[in-house]
Amino acid sequence: MKSVYIVWSVGTMNLGCEAVKPRRLVSGIISFLENMVYIRTMKRNARFAGLWYPDDPEELLHIVSSRPRRAGDRDCRFAVLPHAGLYYSGELIASFFAVLAKDIDHIVIVAPSHYHYLKPGVLYTARFTESETPLGTIPTVPLWTSRCIVDDQAIADEHALEMFLPFIAAKKGISVSYGLVSQIAGMDGVKALAEDLSPLVGPRSGLIASSDFTHYGRRFGHLPYGSGPDAVDNVVENDLSCADSLAKGDIADVLTRFASSGTICGIAPAMVASRLAAMRNLSGHVDGHAVSLDKGGGRGDDFVSYVTIFWG
Repeated sequence: MKSVYIVWSVGTMNLGCEAVKPRRLVSGIISFLENMVYIRTMKRNARFAGLWYPDDPEELLHIVSSRPRRAGDRDCRFAVLPHAGLYYSGELIASFFAVLAKDIDHIVIVAPSHYHYLKPGVLYTARFTESETPLGTIPTVPLWTSRCIVDDQAIADEHALEMFLPFIAAKKGISVSYGLVSQIAGMDGVKALAEDLSPLVGPRSGLIASSDFTHYGRRFGHLPYGSGPDAVDNVVENDLSCADSLAKGDIADVLTRFASSGTICGIAPAMVASRLAAMRNLSGHVDGHAVSLDKGGGRGDDFVSYVTIFWG
């Protein structure tokens, strides 16, 4: 029987990152002990291997290594990345891992839930200690905060978390943590979640906010620009504007113009990442953009837009 994977200095509390209020630290430890009711390995299975990405290791490795690091690339630590099947999102995700700062040994992934109801403004986590991928098993560190909710099934079922795991496994020596978050009510909600998450994202931790951008067309019940090429152009312009505000840390603009009127599924994780980046004085930029139609995805006027944002 293996021991549970517990890390307080790297990954879970990361006390060297910043000053942690004693009350919050004690509350987090109590929450951890209350939820860790067993001492055993708990593995998250690769639920979407062979469906949303190849389960053949050689074919998968070709995708995750498709973007080599280039001269002049700036090290990055945080990102907003798409979570579509790797046929659509693989190149965009690979672009971030090509510039991932070399000292990163832990990555926190925060995503929306596509299959389970989440209470607004609450971080959901799970008790997994390992994550399976076709490229190997990844050490997994549970996230515990004083206000988190443990839902192993929601984490196990979520593709928006899993799409990044093959890239992390290929890097080797990096552990992962999972969080899910739904809607956030205003600036206070964004700040509260960022404050809760901050002690868990340490000086050697990366952060991925998992989000596709606009889901457009009748299939998604979202057609504000009608149909045709002009609709695509309008969606791209709108999404790039939203991404630029996130990159700059302008959460107020995102809340006013995008959070409640569009179909950006991971807008809540993206706002939390933007806020955390601002708290760490990281500089952000919009790195890439694509639409599913670029690779034949979607029918007629149905398509999904993808934007990547990097902070470093």
